[in-house]
This record gives sequence, C-alpha cells and structure tokens, in this order.
Amino acid sequence: HRVGYRCVALGSATGAILLGVTLYLQRNTMPRSPWVMGAALGAASAAWSAIFVVLWCPLTNAPHVCVGHVFPIFLITLLGALVGSKVLAIRSR
Repeated sequence: HRVGYRCVALGSATGAILLGVTLYLQRNTMPRSPWVMGAALGAASAAWSAIFVVLWCPLTNAPHVCVGHVFPIFLITLLGALVGSKVLAIRSR
C-alpha cells in the first residue's frame, strides 16, 4: 500500500497556486472576516485541486485517500485562513 506522498505534493502545489491566484484577485475587497474569507477561498481552491488529483491518481485504498487526497484539503484551507487574514485585511493608508 502506497501512502500517497505524490498526491499530497501534487494536491498541495496545485491548491496553493489556485489559492494564490484567488487571493490576489480578491485583495482589494472588503470582507467582514478576512480569515473566514481566506479559509473559504482555500477550501474552494483545494476542492478544485482535489478533482484534478483524483482524476490523475489510480489508487483508492483508505490510507492513501486520507493522506494523499483529504490532508491537502485541510492544509490548503488552513493556509488560506492564515494568508487571507493578512492579504484580505483592511489596511490603513
């Protein structure tokens, strides 16, 4: 049984790229809660990334799916919350 380190790397990399693009496009908005908006953008980016990883990966055993496919979703969502709280926060001029 393979654990899924390639899937973690692929999912995290593509999810981080999608998250960076969406945070860049949303940087001039005024969300009520920047960390919640960042987490939501991170979850959406990770979900799109997970679709591509699932289409690419032929393995379906439970440890592989948990580590290789689900863990990057949590990781990118957390990253989105952390980075979103900084990027999307209202700045004084």
